[in-house]
Amino acid sequence: PSWVMNALGGIPSTIDPTIEVAGKTVSGTMIDLLLRPEVLERATQEFHQQKACHGAEPMLPADFAPPIHLPWPDYISGPHGTRDWLSTPQ
Repeated sequence: PSWVMNALGGIPSTIDPTIEVAGKTVSGTMIDLLLRPEVLERATQEFHQQKACHGAEPMLPADFAPPIHLPWPDYISGPHGTRDWLSTPQ
């Protein structure tokens, strides 16, 4: 669908406003939590209540080794196109 291209396609006119609004939302929430301790207390209580009711175990095993040797994309245009890899898979 076309919304995917707008959301993920790297179009600054669609991405930049989203990032700006998200930043305002997060910063406004942080200011509320700092200036209104009763809101922070209610949020903390709700978090603990939800965690007690719907606690989640870690989805990965404790001995899981993260895949740190995956190739990393380089989105700068180069002689081989616009999506070169900075490393090779091991």
